[in-house]
Formats: sequence, structure tokens, C-alpha cells
Amino acid sequence: MIYPAFGIDLSDGALKAVKMVRRGNRMVVIDAYYRPYARAEDGAVRPRSGLPLRAEEALTSFLEQARPGALDRVYVGFPAVATFNRLIHLPDVGPEKIAEMASYETDRSLRGRLEDYERRVCVLRHHAHTGSTPCMLFAVRRTLRDAFVHALATHRLEIDNLVPAPAALAQFVTYDRPGKGDRIALSIGLRGTDVVFLKDRGYAFRTVPLGVAGLNALPESRRKAALDKLTERLAAEIGKATRFFFGDGGNDTGPAGEFRAEHVLVFGEGLQVPGMIDALRRRIPLPIDAVDQLHRISLGTRLPADAAAHAAQMGNALGLALIAAGAASADVDLLPVNRAREAARRLPRLGVAAALLFAVSAFATWSDVRDADRAESLTVSPTAAEVRALQSRAAAVRADVTQLSVAESAARSLVADHAAHARLLAQVLARFGPEVKDYSTDDVRVVSYAFATTPNATLRLTLSAPLDGSQVPTTVRQRLGELRDLAEVQVTEVKDRRDSFLQRTEYAVTATVRPPVVGEP
Repeated sequence: MIYPAFGIDLSDGALKAVKMVRRGNRMVVIDAYYRPYARAEDGAVRPRSGLPLRAEEALTSFLEQARPGALDRVYVGFPAVATFNRLIHLPDVGPEKIAEMASYETDRSLRGRLEDYERRVCVLRHHAHTGSTPCMLFAVRRTLRDAFVHALATHRLEIDNLVPAPAALAQFVTYDRPGKGDRIALSIGLRGTDVVFLKDRGYAFRTVPLGVAGLNALPESRRKAALDKLTERLAAEIGKATRFFFGDGGNDTGPAGEFRAEHVLVFGEGLQVPGMIDALRRRIPLPIDAVDQLHRISLGTRLPADAAAHAAQMGNALGLALIAAGAASADVDLLPVNRAREAARRLPRLGVAAALLFAVSAFATWSDVRDADRAESLTVSPTAAEVRALQSRAAAVRADVTQLSVAESAARSLVADHAAHARLLAQVLARFGPEVKDYSTDDVRVVSYAFATTPNATLRLTLSAPLDGSQVPTTVRQRLGELRDLAEVQVTEVKDRRDSFLQRTEYAVTATVRPPVVGEP
């Protein structure tokens, strides 16, 4: 079953979301949502825990209208205004050593305790012509990430992962505007601007607290001067970021090598401000392209006109949807893989495969029985040798029929087992919930599950629970004991999975699955 992909971005003063599906070799946007929530008096984007009140209201309105399915693929953009990232080149000394060196570079660049940060290292493909390997470094404080995840969870939004919004913009540019050479992508939003430097196969980014929320509120006489000042500051910030990431204005070799931008791509609400592109061209001595249409991504025929007008400008949301659909890679993801959602998506495919096996076995059985009946109904006067040949063929056909009957019974059993396991999994998740989303909760949650079929059907669970939860084994046995399909529940703490920072630990649970009673649904 194909599940739609949602990309949701709340990072720059407006909710931007797209719903995307794959049709053949094309990615198609079948719906788009745009809800601005920033006001002129809010000022520029700043680091904060969770979501602003008006952002939560925009998210509530979006969920009521879009209604993402329980198993739809959902990726959300994380605001990058208070994060660390670098693009570096390391000598080719082997994958393990490169990863170790990149982790060291990340750790020595951070202030405070390393345990307070969520750190990511992405080693990119080796450059044969330079003999070096590009690596992307990223870090964010865990308190900011966890507060953002908690805000999403309070609205009952089940997500697959978080990706920094500028990283998603880089993936969109790479997919929809493939090209060689160094480039800059600007997403000018209401309260902030994402600046992405694309170099070879890697990228670096910075979020600048400069937006256009207040421009339209100004009188015409003051708007031009304000626009000139805004673009002047943007050009200055781009220059400073270039020197920080790559050296002195691209002329020297910095930690990521020299950077010589060939053109600039512009997205976001800034394109709706009259004169923005002309003002940027006066300040930035590079070709500037306003992205007002999509190249490799199609728009659905039923997409509303107002949604289609904003779709091409939603670079961050489009990149998130591409990652969710598997058309682009998540170089930097901030949460563990949601195994419960991935496993739930696989269950329908297993059922379909079992049904197809059953249908093939049934057809083969019918065909062979027909051939056997024809062989036995022959009324010609055969010779002795022909009689022996026909008898031998009939015996072989009967043997095949017996084997196919056994295969048919196995297929029926497989279908029944998958159906029973699916029902049992739904009952278990109803008592514990899916993978942990709120790290401050005291609930016991399912992290992963598996069914073992030999020698007896067994359910294995991994649970996450509070670190000081002395009553957890009793609670787990009570909850699973209510299920008539389970018996012999055993609960064991996994000592090496204790996490003192999150104040949680993991438990391994095994339970015997009772065989269904004949006649039960």
C-alpha cells in the first residue's frame, strides 16, 4: 500500500505544508497548505522552546483540514536558528576513521556539556579528484528539540522524523534544480531567512533573523528604503556566512574548500514583495533566479489555484515531502527511526503477499486436478507402453496435487497467522502506545516488537519506561494479562539501555501467543 507523504514547515512565521505522492517516475503535489501566523510586531525569529501560540493555532487548523492518515509519512522541519552546522573536508583515511574525526570536530566546536546536545555527522561520497571526503556536522540542544516534539505530540501529530528546515531546502534544490557548481539558496520568510550554501554533494546553512513580515505594513514612502536596508543586511550576512564556512569571501580555502557561487535561487514570501529581486540584484553581484515554478515535481490537476500559487515557493516543505516519500535522503534527522510506524506499514503488504500465494496455489491445484481427470478419462486403445506411460504421468500428477494441497494449507495458515498477529499488535499498542514522543511522560511505551514462530508463537516487545519505575514489571504483566491471546508474560530490565539524561530505561518482554480456538473470529 502506498501512503502519501507530508512535509510540514513551521520555522519562519507561516505554516507551509505539501502532500505528495509518487506516480511512476514523477513526484506529484496533490495538496498544499499555507497559513501565515507571524505579525509585524513579532519581530525577527528567535530561539524558543516549543511553538508560539499562533503557530499552534495554525497547526490545529491544518490538521483539521488535511487530516493526515495514521500511517501517512510525515516529516516536520525543525527551526535552525539556534543550531550548529559545518561542512568540512577530511583526508581519505577510511570510513571509520573519517567518522571518528568528524565526531571529534563536532564535539570540540560545542560549548558546555556534550550530553546536552543532539549531534549528527553525515559522511558524504569521496571526491576522487581531490582525494578528500566531505562531511556535514550538526548539533542542537536536546531541550529545544524535545520541547518542539512535545508541542507536536500535544496536537496528536504522529511524525516519522524531524529535519532542520534549511537541510530540507537543500534537498529540494538538489532534486528540482540539479546542477553543477557552487550555489546559494535563499528562503526569505516572514520572520527569518534560511541561507543554504550548496557545494558539490554537501551543503552548509544559516538562519538569519531577517524577514518581510513588517514590510507590507509600511507606507509606500518608507517601503523602498526599508527594502534596500533589508537586502543590504542580507548581502552582508551572506558574506559573513561565506567567510565563516569557506574562508575569505570564497577566495581562500576554508574548512570546506573554496566556494565560488555561480548563481542564487530565491524562495519564500520575499518573492511577493514588489522590487525584492531588483533590490537583491543591486546588492549581490551574481545571477539571481526567482523560483516561481517547479521543474521535476508536478502539480496535481485538482490542486486549488491558491495552493498552486504558493507551492513553488515552499522549498522547505517540498524538501521535507521528498524526504518522506523516499525521493531524497535525510542527511540530518533528529529522532530515532519510528520502528512501530514502519512495522505497521508492512503488515498490509504481508497480508497481500499471503493472499497472492494462496491464489496461485489454488489455481495450480485446480489445473493439475483437471489434467489428472483428463488422463484417467482417455478411452483410446493404447499399447502396453502407452498405458504404463499414462499411469506414470497420472501418479506424478497425483503427487503434485498432494504437494500443492499441503502448500495451500500452509498458505491458509500463513494468512490466518498474519491476521491474528495484526489484531494482537493493535491490542498491545492500544495499551502502551507507539514509540516514545514525549520524553517527560511517565507512561510505558512500545519501542519495537517482533513475532517468533518457532517452536511456539512468541511475541517479543521492547518497552521504554521511567528509570525509577519499580512497578513497571507488575504493570506490564497486568496490562498484557488482560489479553486472552497471551500467556507466560516475562519482563526483564535491559541494564545497558538505562538513560540517565532522559530518566528512562528499557524492558524486554516475552509472551507466548495462544493458538486460536477453532470457530473463533
